[in-house]
Amino acid sequence: MWANRYLNLGAFAAPAPFTFGNVRTIPNVRDCPVLNENLSAQKNFRISEAVRVQFGAEIFNLLNRHQWFGLNQDTGNTAAFGTFASASDPRTIQLHLKLEF
Repeated sequence: MWANRYLNLGAFAAPAPFTFGNVRTIPNVRDCPVLNENLSAQKNFRISEAVRVQFGAEIFNLLNRHQWFGLNQDTGNTAAFGTFASASDPRTIQLHLKLEF
């Protein structure tokens, strides 16, 4: 349960009884960096003078790096504190073939 947390709840202490604490949420915590590589390539083939075929591929998130979203920074919610709500989409590949005449 504790192994998948980004933030350590043990680093925060509850205030003494009948006193005010100084934080409820943590506004200045850095999220994970955004790293994304996309690649596109295409090749034209001439079949005849009037006919041409174009083949192409687009790869989104080439290195399959994930971006984590929704870091829970609410110290009052101990079950979800320091966890992420979701991740970005995995690698996506699309191919196309176009015939021109």
